[in-house]
Amino acid sequence: MRGLVVMKIKVLEKGKNKVKLEFVGADESTMYVLTQKLMEDSKVVNAKYTIRHPLADNPVLYVEASDTRPINAIKRAAKAIRAEFEDALKNLEG
Repeated sequence: MRGLVVMKIKVLEKGKNKVKLEFVGADESTMYVLTQKLMEDSKVVNAKYTIRHPLADNPVLYVEASDTRPINAIKRAAKAIRAEFEDALKNLEG
């Protein structure tokens, strides 16, 4: 496996079906890909992020889910994104 990017995540709110997380140092590109992948999950009711100011604030992700814990949905989405990028790298390497 290639270099691993570690991102600090702060839990701002956590409930049975909802979670609000701050992604320290993440950018809009990362959050867009994550929210799009989350919305492909049939158990995710809503996934969105906000960034008050792109140069001064960290993005905050809000996820609401049914029949699953939101944290589990985020983990599934992150693993799926990682797998897609690993496949793309393999294709580039031939």
